[in-house]
Amino acid sequence: MVTGSASGIGRAIAVRLADEGASVVVSDVRREPREGGEATAAVIASRGGTCIRVDADVSRWDDVDGLVSAAVTRFGRVDVLVNNAAVAGAASKSLLETTEDDWDAIMAVNLRGVFLCCKRAVAEMLEQTPIGEVRGRVINISSQHGMVGSPGHVAYSTSKGGVVNLTHQLAVDYGRHGILVNAVAPERS
Repeated sequence: MVTGSASGIGRAIAVRLADEGASVVVSDVRREPREGGEATAAVIASRGGTCIRVDADVSRWDDVDGLVSAAVTRFGRVDVLVNNAAVAGAASKSLLETTEDDWDAIMAVNLRGVFLCCKRAVAEMLEQTPIGEVRGRVINISSQHGMVGSPGHVAYSTSKGGVVNLTHQLAVDYGRHGILVNAVAPERS
């Protein structure tokens, strides 16, 4: 499962996983990529990959539950969750310019969404038969801004720092159960 996979990094991850032979669940609140072109599911299908698309707002428990349930119904288990969905844009401002609505919009997707997806997917993974010694993998997409301050982006940087700390905690809590949890912090080029 790859959240936020209509565009950008999430799209690239979903296509690469499918190219490598994974059955992929793509999910986003939008269908069309921001950069234009075919939808991610159509790209995967055109390359011979296996994929389903599930509309989901990761900030909403019912959507996240539906996303994981659809993956299990279609593919029988959840081996990998990539938490990529994130927002910044106009809501990402300096401290004194950030409104409560700006803060809440970013935290809802960037941190609450990761929390909800991890909670639902890890619960599923705990019930799965291990493959080798691994029941599942969670890859949280953080950011370089989650480790160093980024001028003028208080909520975004804070949310991504939260993702790093959530990742540490889940790795400690669930690694002994065969669930591997890591974060990746891409750098913009």
